Amino acid sequence: MKDMYELFNEIDIDSEQYDSMDIKVPKDLDKTLIKSFRKDKYNKSRFNFKIKNTSKVAVIALVIISGITVSSIARAKDINIIGPFMEYLNARSTIANSEYVKYENDVDLEAKDKNIIVRLKSVVYDGSYIYFSYKVKDGNNNNVVNDERDVHISQLKINNSNIDLEEKLLKDQGIQKKYTAYDTEISYGDAKVDSQVIITRVDIKSCKVDDKANISFSLNKVRDVSGNWDFKFQISKNQLVDKTKRYENLGQLNVNDKVKFDLDAITFSPLGTTIENTIVANKSSFQKFIDGKYTNLGFGYVLVSDKGEEIFIIGEKNISEQDKDNLILKRYSRFTAFKEVPKSLTIIPRVQKSEDLNWNFDAYKYVKLSDIKQGQYIAQGKDCGIVINSIVKKNENTVVNISFKGLDIIKRSNIFVTRDINRYKKYFDMKEGKLKDKEYLDIIVDSKESYDGGIERRYSEEENEYTFSNINEGDYLVIPQYDDKFKLDMKNAKTIDFTK
Repeated sequence: MKDMYELFNEIDIDSEQYDSMDIKVPKDLDKTLIKSFRKDKYNKSRFNFKIKNTSKVAVIALVIISGITVSSIARAKDINIIGPFMEYLNARSTIANSEYVKYENDVDLEAKDKNIIVRLKSVVYDGSYIYFSYKVKDGNNNNVVNDERDVHISQLKINNSNIDLEEKLLKDQGIQKKYTAYDTEISYGDAKVDSQVIITRVDIKSCKVDDKANISFSLNKVRDVSGNWDFKFQISKNQLVDKTKRYENLGQLNVNDKVKFDLDAITFSPLGTTIENTIVANKSSFQKFIDGKYTNLGFGYVLVSDKGEEIFIIGEKNISEQDKDNLILKRYSRFTAFKEVPKSLTIIPRVQKSEDLNWNFDAYKYVKLSDIKQGQYIAQGKDCGIVINSIVKKNENTVVNISFKGLDIIKRSNIFVTRDINRYKKYFDMKEGKLKDKEYLDIIVDSKESYDGGIERRYSEEENEYTFSNINEGDYLVIPQYDDKFKLDMKNAKTIDFTK
């Protein structure tokens, strides 16, 4: 799985502006931002942003990505430099994906007030959550919503029963405060078409939904405009409900003796996997990184089913409180979907050598393209590796088909090509600056798929194509290695059996 900095490969900027820019960003971010300036066939067909005050934009982007959550995904779209990055996440979201379309109930209703039009397009119910997909426009058909907090849901009724939109989500921890009980995301597609879609997901697990359900759904505020946007309609249950399962009170996962996750609930759905988890820890004991492990279920843990299928983090909704002694942190961690509800789920902590890892020259394995054989296995660590299924030349492109074997620890799909292995080794010793940036562009070739949204992360079974432009047999495939950086903490791994 790519780390957050690597995802900035999605950014595209006119490379001719680069020399005149004063870009001052942290070193790790700078190394990945420069990939955006590559002037090749992949970028020519994409956006050329005209950027001013680039250093400020980049730093803001860094802050957002370093603590990515459901809410920050929406806000980050406003920063033009990371628009394609948001598309990368949207392609893997628990809501804005192809599975949603399979099960949606088309509604196509419209409500207008205060010159703001809300168009409700579709509704999906999966047995635990109900999803509303809609657009919000002004009288000139412009998008009104920039942030998920711009939309306030005032009422949801199902068969005349009110659904609580604010709940005491930390009541088990003695906190009586109410919190918003729904999530809203903003999904974006092609900027050239009207593709902004707002999706609100409401937890209705406590409500019994009949085969036919009468729904009343209302908004009472859009940005700073108060009004009434009301919808009434009927939906039917569908096969999605039968494919969704929810399990509660699943025990604890240890970080160490003093910090533990309470696994409150897991919801499996074709739209994604949600794990509700809570940490209650003494403030003096709690850190984001403890004994080589992160205290964030979404990052630093391997989640694998009884069939060996893995799921990967998408985003999180967080709420937190603290008293004089303790920190209380509840997260709704959202992952990709399993192909089917698993019989068991194993959560394995990943221990890493240090909080900040040095991905230097020796952190990769280098294999000359002319030496690669069909079916060749290349290890990435003692427990994982890749298989080269084929290498095919297609006009100016070379397509490398790869299967992944074993567990994905981190960054597995970060495979690229270097044109000159000796220059690449010297690159790491160069002084930070524009000369080093240009050297990187000269000697590194990223795959087309890394620009178009990344390699699909179905490592254990699926084949994955990496398409490289204008490379030669003397170039080297570069594959990340793990054994000197990570190990899996099997002692503190937890397997949850859903058949009992």
